[in-house]
Amino acid sequence: MNRLIVFGCSYTYGHGLQDCIASNGSGPGLYPSKFAWPQLVANVANLECINQSDPGSSNQQILWQIERFNFEVNDTVIIHWSFCNRAMYRTIKNDIVKIMPHYSKSKGLVLAKKYYALENELNMYDKTRIFLNYANYKLKNIGIKKIINFSPILEPNMEQIITNLNLQYDFKTDDINLVHYHKKNLFPDADTALDNSHPGPKTHQRFAEYILGEYPWLKD
Repeated sequence: MNRLIVFGCSYTYGHGLQDCIASNGSGPGLYPSKFAWPQLVANVANLECINQSDPGSSNQQILWQIERFNFEVNDTVIIHWSFCNRAMYRTIKNDIVKIMPHYSKSKGLVLAKKYYALENELNMYDKTRIFLNYANYKLKNIGIKKIINFSPILEPNMEQIITNLNLQYDFKTDDINLVHYHKKNLFPDADTALDNSHPGPKTHQRFAEYILGEYPWLKD
């Protein structure tokens, strides 16, 4: 059976779905949800689903995972890029990847404060473009032909900055404008998961149907 390899953050992981929520009702489960859109797509397309997403993942971390994954030429790869203003760092002592706490939740966290004092949304927006296109280039370079990218997520403050500076939201790969699946016109009555924060089962189902409709070759 050919494989569907998927990368992303908690939206791709299925955080908050019935089989993917911590006992305290807030954190994610230990494993990606079988009710999340990657598994739903794989079920219809008759593909083995390998969900490499990680809750809280930044786009740099997604690229880091892609560079280290052992791909096969017949793999289908879907990347749902994460929030632009997330970051990761690697420890020099033992080379462990750690998530940089988000600046809006970093009160009292010295490292995060220092990082976000130097970094800003525009820099991270530009870096995300580089991560995205490098990943796309790398996958093609190793012979992967079936690649789907979904646009990075913009938080409201970044959307406002882009609007104020009259910039265009135009993440692209190979001159293809990427779809941002949180656009409300795709899911006008989207539901939420059990944690009342992440996408719910109806939203995952609709997104899976959208993918299968837009990319019918997945079922070939």
